[in-house]
Amino acid sequence: MDEFAWASAVGRIRVLEKGLLSKQELNRLAESRNLEAAIGSLRDSVYGPYFARLENVEDFDVALERFLADSYAYIGSMAPEPLVITAYRARYDFHNLKVFSKSRLLGIPREDKALSLLGNIRPEDFIGFLDTIDRDRDAGVARDTSLEDEKSERPDLVELKSVLARTYETLKSRVVNDANNTLGLSPLELDSLVDRAFYGWAQGVFRRFGYDGVSDFLSSEMDILNLKMALRAKRLGLPCSLFSNLALPEGNVPSEVLVDAYGKDGEKIKLAYKGTPWERLASEGVALLERGERLTAWEKSCDDALFRLIKKARILPLGPEPVIGYIAAREAEVKNIRIILAGKQSELSAGEIAERLRESYV
Repeated sequence: MDEFAWASAVGRIRVLEKGLLSKQELNRLAESRNLEAAIGSLRDSVYGPYFARLENVEDFDVALERFLADSYAYIGSMAPEPLVITAYRARYDFHNLKVFSKSRLLGIPREDKALSLLGNIRPEDFIGFLDTIDRDRDAGVARDTSLEDEKSERPDLVELKSVLARTYETLKSRVVNDANNTLGLSPLELDSLVDRAFYGWAQGVFRRFGYDGVSDFLSSEMDILNLKMALRAKRLGLPCSLFSNLALPEGNVPSEVLVDAYGKDGEKIKLAYKGTPWERLASEGVALLERGERLTAWEKSCDDALFRLIKKARILPLGPEPVIGYIAAREAEVKNIRIILAGKQSELSAGEIAERLRESYV
């Protein structure tokens, strides 16, 4: 662990934080008379150049994703330990692995709009990466999945590609065709296997560097994801045997404890989260589930609770936490801008839009 190595990056982050939109600014944006006016209000902000390149204001998602992709690239360029940022950003690479794997392995038509531009590997390069793995496997070529033949590659990307390749090979080994050409791996299970690979690797990276704060955040993120997944699965009536394959390990709430609780009743799910920061959320979510009410607003509360945890990075003077906190802040800000612009596109009132906004960083 070398927290002092991050001093320069944190100093630059403090300057960038001043450009984040406040809750009041977001509310004013929500009060714009229409979509065009809202985008016009953003032209004098850091988002301006990205919206200026749009031929059609309806394509605002493209501008927002390009902005985030450039933000990630800039953050990565200032990191003294690039693998730390690469590992955090890799959630989008693993998301793209899900999209490509469902198409290649499960025969589900691929929607390119589902691909993210925010990963360390561009979607178009991802295709060639997976093609190479498939070609070598089909040819019976024994190769090291670390892809060490890519000598010119950055070490952090070599490690990421190694993990992605191993994960892809695991998925392929789980797909079994019988005489009726049915598949032995469901889309839900595929998602879970990829998520487990991402969180397991990323946590390992942060622990290797000694940044327990970031690792702890991932554990909390898994707690929230498991809680949301448990209640959604209960609502869908999924059997415990399937949920046991979906729950993510390495959270603060052991997955085996949650799976055991899931197999019983909602009260046991609440007890699984007793004594954790998410105890109240678990209680509220189970109550909504038992009354048959919607979970949408509750899931927003879950997202806000997790975001309040990462906001604590602002008070840390050194280390990667303030840097990761800033990029998480930009992601949350983009999500809020997207909610506002989509609301304007759908002609929702300012009040309806404001109700949907997530917590802001400043």
